[in-house]
Amino acid sequence: MPKSIRDQIRKEAIRIIADHLNGIRFPDLQRQIHEARNSFKMNTIADSIYNLHDLISEVEKPARGVFQIKGVDTDGSSGAE
Repeated sequence: MPKSIRDQIRKEAIRIIADHLNGIRFPDLQRQIHEARNSFKMNTIADSIYNLHDLISEVEKPARGVFQIKGVDTDGSSGAE
């Protein structure tokens, strides 16, 4: 059975967030997901990622509208040393 569209969107979101060590703002994340897979509708993307930090344990929301991978400092280094 193929993954749901929401699962595909979240997987793409995690990939994009991981590429932005200092975090990425919600509208930029939404736009990049849409550019990567333009078959996804913008509203479906928004609805699938607005609470990504609650659904995916590796993602945190250090500030309003910003998503980041947990354990990464703002200087781009890993928090575990």
